[in-house]
Amino acid sequence: MKNVKVDGVRLLALAGDDRDFLTTLVCDFKMDAMVLIDEMETFGFKEANDEVMKRLHQLKGSSGSIGMKSIYVCCLEMELWGEKEWAEFGGWVEFRDHLSEAVDEALILLAG
Repeated sequence: MKNVKVDGVRLLALAGDDRDFLTTLVCDFKMDAMVLIDEMETFGFKEANDEVMKRLHQLKGSSGSIGMKSIYVCCLEMELWGEKEWAEFGGWVEFRDHLSEAVDEALILLAG
């Protein structure tokens, strides 16, 4: 997965300097994103199908909105994958871990 990168400027611009609100927003994003990943895993582990692509697109949009750049880029790349890339996909566990790392980085930024 990509290096974890959070667009702190974009994240902080969402609610000024209301770090409590943003912390809640980031935590809610993580919960919702984990549900989407669970659903994608259920619908298709190693293939792109309509249900996976819908959820991947939703995750791409929400991650981009709050400045989760690395998650956004991963989703964007996965939307463009062909059969070969899906066949080589290592699994959703690594994706979950990457998302957790990005959220942790955002929470550290907000705590600082």
